[in-house]
Amino acid sequence: MKLILKNVNSIFAFLLGAFAVFYFRGCDKQKPEVIKIEGKKYEVIKRDTVYQQKTITKYKDGVYVYHSDSVYVEIPADVDTSKILEKYYAMNVFVDSLETGYGPIIIKDTIQLNKIKGRSYTGYIKVPEIRTVVKESLRPAVFAGLGSGIDGKGRVQEVSAHMFLETRKRTLYGLGVGVAGGAPIYKLNVLLKL
Repeated sequence: MKLILKNVNSIFAFLLGAFAVFYFRGCDKQKPEVIKIEGKKYEVIKRDTVYQQKTITKYKDGVYVYHSDSVYVEIPADVDTSKILEKYYAMNVFVDSLETGYGPIIIKDTIQLNKIKGRSYTGYIKVPEIRTVVKESLRPAVFAGLGSGIDGKGRVQEVSAHMFLETRKRTLYGLGVGVAGGAPIYKLNVLLKL
């Protein structure tokens, strides 16, 4: 006991140094991914990919559709001219679809007078969107304070000073030194969140 009383300052300095090393290590074995949003740090809880359905429609006038060379075929001698003219003046709509990895694209061509009058594209696209769930990043915090112990008769039994370290996992570790009955006392505390 006398050895402890003689080396009180050395023991306290050692405990305080161990406390500081523990604090600067961060108290966690694996560091969570941290991102900054508007200058504030947040821990990433999880990432998820969600597909949003988007419908995009574009129209193009037939004048702007590229026309390649015409291929002429031999006309039979016995033809119905009125049927040919009826089909020539008729407005025909042709619909085709193209499958992509993100959804179908529907192509509609309107043809009249042997020309494309208009073309429209409608895409039902699933756009991938990465969503990140975050929580505010908790940094280790250090607290310092004073304490005292009073007996049932209202007399001061002890006076002490304490330092506490709150870790990211909300655990408190504390060291304290005080005087009780003229002798120094040392305290070590571990507090867990319930």
